[in-house]
Amino acid sequence: MSAFWRGDLAMARHYLNGAIEAYDVSRRDEHLALYAQDPKAVCLVRLAWVELWAGDPGRADETARSALELAGGLDHLMTMWYVITYAAIIAAESEDFTRLAELLADADRHRKRLPERYLMVVLEALRGWLDVCEGSTGSIEKIVRSVARSRKEGETLHLTYTLLLLARARGMIGEFREGRAATREGLSWSHRCNQRYLEAELWRVNGELAYRSGETEAAASLRSAVETATAQGARWLELRTLHSFASRFPDQTLREQLGDLIETIPSGHDLPAFRAAIGLLSGSG
Repeated sequence: MSAFWRGDLAMARHYLNGAIEAYDVSRRDEHLALYAQDPKAVCLVRLAWVELWAGDPGRADETARSALELAGGLDHLMTMWYVITYAAIIAAESEDFTRLAELLADADRHRKRLPERYLMVVLEALRGWLDVCEGSTGSIEKIVRSVARSRKEGETLHLTYTLLLLARARGMIGEFREGRAATREGLSWSHRCNQRYLEAELWRVNGELAYRSGETEAAASLRSAVETATAQGARWLELRTLHSFASRFPDQTLREQLGDLIETIPSGHDLPAFRAAIGLLSGSG
């Protein structure tokens, strides 16, 4: 999975598919006893995130649901915690907030049976993010607390993601400079730890916040976002970044790139990111 954290989607897909194909159900109990997780369920939900970033949100959702079904059949709480957490991230990054709410409710039910501090950091941040998206601006404090816990515990993978959620939330309530402080910290951790799976989205959000606060670095940040997403083959992130860049800095070449990219996205046409891109190209966005 380290290939995914580095932003190498092709390598991550190769290794995850290999692990899933090599899965030996006869050794399941042994693996659960040694590592407290079922490898197939974990690899499936990790693969789902790869599929989303690569530009196939429909397939990502199907794969995440397969992971949840497998974890549910095992009745193994640590595996279920892991799968629910990453399925929730996938729902959030698809902007499928109905699905996100369902998964967070599932997490609440499991928390009563086995509280899990490590993964709760992300789930609490996602609860705060969902609440902010639904108009509860005070819930940004849930994300702030998750950032603080991740920073204190040195959990950089979770810290980078919670910083991204915090930056977006700051932008939604008009705190643009505070949001950029979060993106800059997230980018710093990404580069320092070679955790580049969020780099394109951090650059995009940084560019959006810079544009809205009148900063001159907006175009450069959005350009970095597009270049990073393209280099990683992260078509879903490329869709977002091209839409942001083309809508803030109208350019025919960017519009043509966006139009060409849309033709390669096989699913998720009902999701906000895809609809926004179509709206921009049709003149209504």
